[in-house]
This record gives sequence, C-alpha cells and structure tokens, in this order.
Amino acid sequence: AWGGEEPVILPGDAAASPLVLRVRGEGDEERMPPEGEPLDGAQIALLERWIDAGAPWPEESDDAGEARRHWAY
Repeated sequence: AWGGEEPVILPGDAAASPLVLRVRGEGDEERMPPEGEPLDGAQIALLERWIDAGAPWPEESDDAGEARRHWAY
C-alpha cells in the first residue's frame, strides 16, 4: 500500500520491491503510472538496476561533493 509504513523499494532487491511490481503491472495493485504511457522495458530495467545497486541517492555518490560546491547549490 502506498503511503503506509511499508517501503516502496527494497535496496538491493528490485524483484521484491513494490515499486517495480507496480510499474510492471504485476500483482493486485494498479499499474504505475496510473495515467499516461507505462514505463517501457528499458526504463524498468534501469529502475531495477538502480534498486539492485542499493538505490544510492546523488548525495551518496562520488560526484555529490562537486555538486554541493557548485554556485547554484
């Protein structure tokens, strides 16, 4: 269920992540996004690779320091 206590992604486990199941249209929940075109196979694969890699956020990456030093940040 979205908005509850259950995590939407399980870093390191894309196959069990509710978000992946939703974008694939698997299970009992509505496919995401609910309006517009569904994600294509390449987009879903990219999402799965990101989750399987631990779902790092930009501030956790090696490039984050440079982004924080940029004048606009």
